[in-house]
Amino acid sequence: MNPSSQASFRCISAYLALALGCCVFFSCASLNAATFLWSGSWNSAGNPTIGNSASNNFSSGGTNLTVTLKNTGATWDAGSAAPSIGNTPLTGGTGSNGFQLDASAQTSTNTYVQVTITFAAPVSGVSFTLWDVDYNPGSFQDTISNISAQPWSTGGPIAATITHPSTTYNTISGSGTLGAIVSGTGTANNGTNEGNVTFNFGATAITSFTFRWSNTDPGLGLQYIAISPITYTAVTLPEVGSTVGALSICALAVGMREIRRRRAAVPV
Repeated sequence: MNPSSQASFRCISAYLALALGCCVFFSCASLNAATFLWSGSWNSAGNPTIGNSASNNFSSGGTNLTVTLKNTGATWDAGSAAPSIGNTPLTGGTGSNGFQLDASAQTSTNTYVQVTITFAAPVSGVSFTLWDVDYNPGSFQDTISNISAQPWSTGGPIAATITHPSTTYNTISGSGTLGAIVSGTGTANNGTNEGNVTFNFGATAITSFTFRWSNTDPGLGLQYIAISPITYTAVTLPEVGSTVGALSICALAVGMREIRRRRAAVPV
């Protein structure tokens, strides 16, 4: 290849690289911060009996998700509408609705209710708070374990960074690891943020998250928690066809520009 051809090749390559960058920039995922606000009703799904699961779909601001409850030993409180959407009995110190869970008993300290929330499309920056994770000796000790999120891309489960406003009502062990456990240590007031615990899965795009709620007090009595509104960043994925089309147009435009440049450089 002569020097002139080499220079032309390098120039075309540079333009194509720039075009590819432009195309990827304008057609890649866009990000929109939002909060999933609980509304609607769980009752249509029915409360899962021991050894069974139940699911229900919810929507907020154009985002859809599914809540699945797997029950290995809980008896649901007959005096409560829970599982339910609302701000009774728990508020987390806010005026927002929460996803309320209320169990009158567990069959043992090893049984649990597993909560899985699955998003219809990948999201990132997911953060939520559990309200009223606390302890009443002789009746209940809220314990949260097996906390993880499923990444949208390949890879293993993602651990949460866990925080709370006070060590008086619950303790956190292993924040940022898949072995993390949160245990109630004191009795919190229902209408406050005293028993709040916040879980953050970071910037990685995920499709779902899960945790287990159990009672590790031998009294195995009445207990309840609630899930706050969920903050997240919606990941809008590009359509393959539109991306390829945009790239083709960019490449064609760059090629035509280079042809015109070379023709202009030829002496008349």
